[in-house]
Amino acid sequence: MLKIFAYVLSAAAAAVALAVVIPKLAFGIEPIIAKSQNITPQIPKGSLMFVTPEDGLGVHIDDIVAFAMNESGAVDTQYVVDADRDNRRFIVRGGADDASERTVTYSSVIGVVTAWVPLLGYVIGFVRSLPGLFILGAVILALILLILLTKPGEAAADKPPAGRKVNYSRNERYKPRYWDSDQF
Repeated sequence: MLKIFAYVLSAAAAAVALAVVIPKLAFGIEPIIAKSQNITPQIPKGSLMFVTPEDGLGVHIDDIVAFAMNESGAVDTQYVVDADRDNRRFIVRGGADDASERTVTYSSVIGVVTAWVPLLGYVIGFVRSLPGLFILGAVILALILLILLTKPGEAAADKPPAGRKVNYSRNERYKPRYWDSDQF
């Protein structure tokens, strides 16, 4: 039972890792964590967003764009409400606060948000932190040890009751029958 749990947990961790790595390597899609509530009705805070790179010409009105707010690398996501193609800039607005608008240049646009997974950003953000890396390393080490050190037939459910032998007959090869050793 523990070995099955280890395999299931390993598969889940691999699926999450592949959901982040494969889009980046195969398609150039950038995973970004939604840290603000600017797009709250559409994309909840803590979601993992997948951003397809765009240079500005492929961005349209009502697209959700990710852009660099400043040189520090802080990223924000907002709706495009107007496009000024002559001056190469967009007017963007957050979904939660319709009143505030901002001007974004083509050069600061990272791309268009094409998909998102709610709450997965919290998990990825935690794993990227130092305590998360230590916990992830400990879990991986525990899973490896659990898989390697558990031998087939060692689980409690696989052992016959104490003092009994197992008879695997041809007809019931996978259904063990138990009998007492004093019957012989």
